[in-house]
Amino acid sequence: KEVFCGETYAFGNEISELVLPESLEEIELGAFTSNDLINKITCKSKNFILKNGGLYSLDGKILHYTVKPTLIEEEIFEVPDGVEIISGGNNYYGLIIPSSVKKICGEIYNGSIYAPKNSYAIKYAKQRDIDFYEVDYDNATYIS
Repeated sequence: KEVFCGETYAFGNEISELVLPESLEEIELGAFTSNDLINKITCKSKNFILKNGGLYSLDGKILHYTVKPTLIEEEIFEVPDGVEIISGGNNYYGLIIPSSVKKICGEIYNGSIYAPKNSYAIKYAKQRDIDFYEVDYDNATYIS
């Protein structure tokens, strides 16, 4: 069984491309938290989904990594509703996190978090002194 655990890979501050082989069956939670920047991920494994800048578990419940945005306008990454765990490795200046997220592994982020009031993501941000904005999705407004 081939497992990506991050610690076995010696990444510097930036790598141009990471290729996940077809034989890869599992990515441990937090495997990407120590990696500063990966510009491109190629996923050959059928056990993961790479879409819209995110690397997800096959069922879409775990977000393992967000790839470096290519445009300045793409500095905020919206985590899709249904994701339950953010495993680490974020390269965006802002994350919009839905209430479906119930766990964030390690120290994944030092920018702004946008999330519903009283959500796990807001509690996470408060505990780590991360800038956050509470969002009222029903009325499309920020709560100050």
